[in-house]
Amino acid sequence: MTGMRALQRSSIDTFVVQNIRVTVERVSTRAVKVAPEMHAAVYHVFLATWTAFMAIFWLTFASSSQTLFLLTFISIYAAVFFGLPVWMNRKGRFMECGQGSFREFLRGRVATIDGSVTGWEALVQVILVPACLSVGGVFIAFIINASRASS
Repeated sequence: MTGMRALQRSSIDTFVVQNIRVTVERVSTRAVKVAPEMHAAVYHVFLATWTAFMAIFWLTFASSSQTLFLLTFISIYAAVFFGLPVWMNRKGRFMECGQGSFREFLRGRVATIDGSVTGWEALVQVILVPACLSVGGVFIAFIINASRASS
């Protein structure tokens, strides 16, 4: 019985190794250029969506002094939160962004820990949360302004 299990295990191992070799050969025959880093424009779009989110709330709550006080602290925190990595990157080891045009980046692929994704997929993954929050902020601002107008 032990010999049979060993035979099954070795044939499974051989099958797995052969499939890995075939997969590696298929991947290596395709010449796909994978960018090691994201393009700088992705970071700019990311910051622009967060800036739009904050601007929506500044415009919505401009009439309330108590809320403006809180928004001031939130803005200072946001400046530190987004500014500190930029400052550390400039003071320490400089991280390079992807080379080429933004259009080439979106058409190409980007390396991730789990493999590669298209440039569009990388952009969507980076800006999805702040973009959704900005859209939600517009609806919140509309609701607040509509309730103020009705009272």
